[in-house]
Amino acid sequence: MTFGDDIIAISAPEPSDLDRMFEWENDPSLWSVGDNAGPLSRASLSALIDNGGGFLAVEGQARFMIRRRSDGATLGIIDFFGYDLLNSRVGVGILIGGEFRGSGYAKRALDIAAGWLAGHHGMHQIWALVAADNAASLGLFTSAGYKATERRCDWLRRSGGYVDAVLMQKLLT
Repeated sequence: MTFGDDIIAISAPEPSDLDRMFEWENDPSLWSVGDNAGPLSRASLSALIDNGGGFLAVEGQARFMIRRRSDGATLGIIDFFGYDLLNSRVGVGILIGGEFRGSGYAKRALDIAAGWLAGHHGMHQIWALVAADNAASLGLFTSAGYKATERRCDWLRRSGGYVDAVLMQKLLT
């Protein structure tokens, strides 16, 4: 499955994505912005790829790669998780590779994903939990139409203690 616009394509991970996924998932500098508590094996990532990134409606989560259409470059990853059919909502996480940050790809991917989730899955809202000290992510989600609706005190553990998290929500319908 692929969806997107004339600039980027969002599609299930392919075997050729394994090295890039392994690099990103095992970069300790990125662990504080996600839920990764440690390294992931090539075997576990390969299994995810073999499963087509997961099926949102069946497994409650799915991973997609973000690619630039002009040259096929893999720009990043967008994950959906916590799929709640009853309440029509899903969580989102996004990572754009360092060399591609600041080019608008993350916002574009979030906008495309919102349309896909509303149109193909009937989602009413998308949410993200962002560290309160992550100004770049807070700015990204705000620019993509998300609203800060809740602050959770000492929610995320860091090496020096805890930081607050901000619940960002975007209503689709």
